Amino acid sequence: MKVKKIAGVTLVIVTALAILLLCVFLFWLGPTVKLVAEKVGSKALGAPLTINELSINPRNGTLHLSDFKIANQEAFGRSYVVSLSSLDIAMDMGSIFSQTVVVHRVELNSPYFTYEQSSATDNLTEFLLNIQEFVGYDPSAPPPPPDPKKLAKKQKKKEKKAQNKKEKGPKIVIVESLVINEVQGHLANTDDPRLDMNVGFEQLSVSMTNGTVNLRNLHVGNPALLDTPTLFTLDAIDIVLEPESLYSGTVFIHDLQVIRPYAYLEHNPQTDTVAEFMKIAATFTATSTNTSIEPAPDMPAEAEPEVTADRPPPVALRNLLVDDIQIKLLDTTATNASFEPRMLAGIGSISANLVDGSIQLKEMTIPNPAGFVASNLFHLANIDITLEPGSIFAPQTVIQEVFVNAPTIYLEQTETSGNASELKDTLMGFVPPVSETEGAPTPKEPAMSGEGPKPIPLSEQAVVLQMLIVTNFTMNLSLPAETNAPASDSFHLPTLDGTMDKISLRKLNPLRKKEDQTTNGTTVVETSVDGPMKLIAFKTLIARPLDGTIRMTHLQVSNPKGFANEHLVTVELFRMDIDTDSLQLDTLLIRDILIDKPRISYERKITTDNIKVLQTEIEKAIARRKNYTGQEEPPPEMQSQAGETEAQKVIIEHLLVNGGRVRAKLSALPSAPIPLPNIEMTDMGKAEGGTSLGEAASNLWVAFYDAIIGSVSSATGFAGDALKGAGALTFGTLGSVTGRTSGNVADEEGMDAEGEASQTTAEPAEEKKSNRRLFRRRSGRFF
Repeated sequence: MKVKKIAGVTLVIVTALAILLLCVFLFWLGPTVKLVAEKVGSKALGAPLTINELSINPRNGTLHLSDFKIANQEAFGRSYVVSLSSLDIAMDMGSIFSQTVVVHRVELNSPYFTYEQSSATDNLTEFLLNIQEFVGYDPSAPPPPPDPKKLAKKQKKKEKKAQNKKEKGPKIVIVESLVINEVQGHLANTDDPRLDMNVGFEQLSVSMTNGTVNLRNLHVGNPALLDTPTLFTLDAIDIVLEPESLYSGTVFIHDLQVIRPYAYLEHNPQTDTVAEFMKIAATFTATSTNTSIEPAPDMPAEAEPEVTADRPPPVALRNLLVDDIQIKLLDTTATNASFEPRMLAGIGSISANLVDGSIQLKEMTIPNPAGFVASNLFHLANIDITLEPGSIFAPQTVIQEVFVNAPTIYLEQTETSGNASELKDTLMGFVPPVSETEGAPTPKEPAMSGEGPKPIPLSEQAVVLQMLIVTNFTMNLSLPAETNAPASDSFHLPTLDGTMDKISLRKLNPLRKKEDQTTNGTTVVETSVDGPMKLIAFKTLIARPLDGTIRMTHLQVSNPKGFANEHLVTVELFRMDIDTDSLQLDTLLIRDILIDKPRISYERKITTDNIKVLQTEIEKAIARRKNYTGQEEPPPEMQSQAGETEAQKVIIEHLLVNGGRVRAKLSALPSAPIPLPNIEMTDMGKAEGGTSLGEAASNLWVAFYDAIIGSVSSATGFAGDALKGAGALTFGTLGSVTGRTSGNVADEEGMDAEGEASQTTAEPAEEKKSNRRLFRRRSGRFF
């Protein structure tokens, strides 16, 4: 009886002590942990660690922390490395020992992080050194020899854990709600505060139960030396994913939206964005070389698993939308430059579906540089890309089709510069200068036969494009207005009083006209001869790189300004067949070129024609560019020492210009269509082992021009040499030619009904044949 009484009293005492200890644990756990963290943490880090309040309630599964701070090292300027206004965690305590741990809520308010570096070290390195000293870790000491018994026990424990994991499945942590508010991060430089920059966002919210991720108002600041305070901004990122897929091999994302990502570049007289970030990168390099922490031994690299049917891709993206993308530039190098960033380039939206393998870009725009008339230098309606979905994460990505719709280029040329050159100079301003030692060419060693890497065939490269389609391409050109009309652009007529009246050729060649559809029907709109012209355009281009075929339809080349017709040349079909194996070789082999049904509008002025004027304008544009950029051709001896790869040569096995017609306008009235002889050439550049692309184009141009002049000369009876500019056309000549072009050319084929044209021009035609023989011996046959 006495023993039972003692046992009962003992049990009561033990129970009371357990309850007391539990109460102490429940109510004093937070302060205890706070005290240990402040004492031990401060000593280990070598800097004060403070917590204003820490409360832990294991029974409810809650934790509350406020005013958590870790001070910076004394050698650095920033006050704190880490600070946190508050942290609240609520979890299901009953789930801790189950396979699925449920965290109801995690909320962080105003987290602040600082990474600061100097010329000698950085604050994180100093913290790591202090921790190593606190735990007594010596990175230079050799590791102790392994204990076989401990290794065996560790291996057995690892195998048992893997077996349990296989049987029970992986342990899963579900966070029902994660909210992080007002995040601020700083990259600081102790020696030069002008290199300081910051990054932050307003809010990040995550729900693993709903499968949603939301980021709001991300911003990245520029270094302090730049006038633009911001480098990058982003309004929002919204993600909707399949929650169960987070624990599988493929994360399935239903929807990903990125709203208004803006990037800001700056170029001022002292520096630019790229230069400032190169300075920051240089400080990283200097700091890493001065650190005393030895890197961990290299681990053997594991081969990345290939995406196969047994191993699905890591991400399956159903829908991606990136809305309103802009790159903005602030350029204050000019004296009258604006202090507001202007758009350098923009994309309306990017959408993608990786499950189906489709990507689309809409409204790509490059605005014109300041000082030019047109709004944009480049505009594109949309690009649609179709890929094989299974190849996106595979070693070879297969692009089935790229569809480019309505690319439009607006080129503007002034007497001193052009908009394309201005844009190029702006972009090149961000390229760091190359030192003389880096830029010096290295002499090329003569390659031995059979040596050197072989080019990878197109079908075996990492990215394979099966088909490219471009529709509705237009290149517009605006040339500087002529302040003084050239002498050949006008002539004088005697008036009734005996004086000479100046007549402009624009009266003979009126303003260019084009049709404009209106509500009342078709109307004719006159366009200014000094306005922009459609330099080149085509309706469709289809290229199949693996087959080496290019097909272009409805190609148009504009007339120079000052001529009546809008187009100089229209081609119904252009087709080219290339040997794909030669694309990466020194000599490109073109098997066949077909120019089908070209339609030429030939217009004559006093001493020139529209074809020569176009050639002259191109030469002027090249000369203006050289004068503006100050480029000069290096002498041949310097070119030979440059060590640069020569331009690819070309061999054209067969070329045919078929079914051409020309309309000649030698006075106010144009002629009926005049047929052109077919132009056929074979083996261009083959005897020389390849010719330059420019020379091949020049040979075709000469043959084409000779065919036009010969046909016009035969149909009009006017000497070919005079048409080429050997003699000037007089007003009387123009009148006589008008009769020939409008009356003698009787049918659609452009044949002279009486055969007079062929008799009149028999002698010039013979002279032209001799010229063609010379041309034939140089470049091929002429028919």
